[in-house]
Amino acid sequence: MVTHRGGAVVMIYTQLMERNTVSQKFDPQADLTEIRRLRRIARQKLDVAPRSRLARFRAELASLRAAGASLRELQFWLLKSHRVKVDVATILRYLRKLPEMVHGEK
Repeated sequence: MVTHRGGAVVMIYTQLMERNTVSQKFDPQADLTEIRRLRRIARQKLDVAPRSRLARFRAELASLRAAGASLRELQFWLLKSHRVKVDVATILRYLRKLPEMVHGEK
């Protein structure tokens, strides 16, 4: 599986060149079919779920919020302590998804 588009282009070019040097005959229809097949593979998304930028600070955010910190205070803490700039709404959405914060979050 290809992880980035630049690698996909190199992979497609390399495979086409290998095939053409072996056969020495140019078949445009076969090459076009192969290009489309390889590009389809390159376009497939990776099976990695996106991870929140806040995931690294999960325990600290939950502890601070449980201790009574406001969302603005959490935003300020992330910016000053960890240089992470996020909106207050992003913090709220993230905290709402956490199982340990489900009951007390509004």
